[in-house]
Amino acid sequence: MRPSARFIVKFIIVHLVTYILTGVIAFSTFMKELYTGPDALFATFLVTPADPELWSAMLTRMLPIQLIRGLLLGMVFYSLSKHLKRMSLRRRFIMFMGFYFLVGFLAGPAIGPGTLEGMVYMLPQYSPDGHFRVFFEIALQSVLLSAWMAKWMRTTPVTTEESNSK
Repeated sequence: MRPSARFIVKFIIVHLVTYILTGVIAFSTFMKELYTGPDALFATFLVTPADPELWSAMLTRMLPIQLIRGLLLGMVFYSLSKHLKRMSLRRRFIMFMGFYFLVGFLAGPAIGPGTLEGMVYMLPQYSPDGHFRVFFEIALQSVLLSAWMAKWMRTTPVTTEESNSK
């Protein structure tokens, strides 16, 4: 398997596992009341278990869409992989967190719960609790993904010539 394909497949696996694991943990512990019950905050704009037909359709679409998302993100991270391989484990973790969490979520242009744009433009009933919970869920997944990918990548030692040119 080509190195690019191997890296992207690894990223897709890590993305899917951390996405599903974090989603299950978050939904079963601190997110469920935002989706279900009489005051389900997210029911105003998201599919919820209250509509079993829509919920089932969402679950059917989730895996293929997350595979595509993992592929796209994996392609972006692969473009940085030669640089990432030369970094320490700690710096690789920081780079993954920086791009995945900070750029891809918190500072991203989409208006949604937990994002900086969402905190500005969403109606007040989504703040601060809804924002904090989504922020925490995405931060948790980002930490897991970043730690796993940073650890999983093989490092390339910096040559003497490269270190002298720094």
